Amino acid sequence: MSIEPPLDVAAALDILAGTDRCTALLPHFHGPLLRAVGRTLTRVTARGGHTDVIYPNEMYRHPPWLALARAQARTGTAVLVSGTPFPPLLIGPGIAVLTDRGASRPELFRDIGLTSTLDLFVRAVRGRAVELGGFDVHNGLAEREAELLALLGGGLTDAAAGKRMGYSARTVARVMADIMTRLDAASRFEAGVRAARLGWLPPGGAYRDVPKTGMPGRTRKGSSCTRV
Repeated sequence: MSIEPPLDVAAALDILAGTDRCTALLPHFHGPLLRAVGRTLTRVTARGGHTDVIYPNEMYRHPPWLALARAQARTGTAVLVSGTPFPPLLIGPGIAVLTDRGASRPELFRDIGLTSTLDLFVRAVRGRAVELGGFDVHNGLAEREAELLALLGGGLTDAAAGKRMGYSARTVARVMADIMTRLDAASRFEAGVRAARLGWLPPGGAYRDVPKTGMPGRTRKGSSCTRV
């Protein structure tokens, strides 16, 4: 295994900025590090390279973090969100940097075997992640997420809702799992209830008759609310 001599964060990011592809996995909110990584990704993108960054679901509960992610998306970086735990990692062709929040001495790896293994791990995390989408700091659902939640609340199966939206059933399940995590909901129905109460869904939908108080996931007698 080839571990380079200790570098500071700026030097490690400068090496990554010289590549044509860079992925960043950033599980913690540390403003200076996130902004420094963002500048690195912008440099790669400006030269025609491909960049993406993956954040955890908890980002949605942190408006400054969400605002920073949206700014990165506007520069051309693909911003993804994952419920799968992952370490702080930056990776490019044949190079990987392991760091942590505020770490001043990241580890730089160039071993082809290790970087290939880490790249496979990154691909696995990316495969279970969803795109950031057009989120607003005051509205935690993208338009198509709200549409999907409404379709499922209306009684459609995953396959039927996915067909209508151009999603596979697997993508529907992944998107709904992400929404449930974001809303700290134990079921899809509870996610719909909470989204409705937060004003994230259009009025008059499947969750309109859910009482304002009481346990999420329970409906009043005679309610027309559909369990998802």
